[in-house]
Amino acid sequence: MKEGIDILLYMGCMIRLRLPSIRDAVLKVLRAGQAKFKLLEDEVCCGDLLFLMGRREEAEKVAQRLMSKIMDAHVDTIVTPCAGCYRALTREYPNLFDFNLNVLHLSEYLAYLIRDGKLSFKEGNKIRVSYHDPCELGRHCGVYEAPREVIKALPGVELVEAEASKEDSRCCGGGGGVLLSYPELSIAGAYNRIMRDIMPLNVQALVTACPACYISFSYAIERYELNLKLYDLAELVSLYI
Repeated sequence: MKEGIDILLYMGCMIRLRLPSIRDAVLKVLRAGQAKFKLLEDEVCCGDLLFLMGRREEAEKVAQRLMSKIMDAHVDTIVTPCAGCYRALTREYPNLFDFNLNVLHLSEYLAYLIRDGKLSFKEGNKIRVSYHDPCELGRHCGVYEAPREVIKALPGVELVEAEASKEDSRCCGGGGGVLLSYPELSIAGAYNRIMRDIMPLNVQALVTACPACYISFSYAIERYELNLKLYDLAELVSLYI
């Protein structure tokens, strides 16, 4: 990655509006890594959910609004902590626009900062965690190793893999509009993933890198009073800054 590159940090609607703890953790971690980035003054939706629900005409209008703002920002690289935004920007936008920007999920950028020696960590609490691969980041986009590389770099954190992981990971039930349209089905999916794959690992926390997964899991953990902590990747990393 070029030095002094102009980076746009694109939070995405769910993190920006519904999950301030993740938003704050993202900012804390990037500042600790001395990352030079800018935010859109008036961030708008990427249209990912509309694309997934087949509402392409509306999705393309939304995408056009965001693309106009991105071009006005004069950046070379976009970093986003949202798996859905990452999917839209890397899978949908290149089919719509003359799109030559570099797009990184936050996990990929953090892995770069760690490898480059720009992001280091302090000793923290020892904890066993398992990582859940979001469908849109994993199966849709093939990003599997970067989140794991980041987790393994944290002092005292032990990563325990579920048998159903990476390409075989079960869905959290929250993507593709299911959380919005069928909330009970979404919670059932999250509960199934936790009980079948995560709880048998005897871990203390579940980590993911997608706000839809995060919300779906949080509903299941709260409803069934499960003894399991939940972290977005940025939240977990921020504990060791």
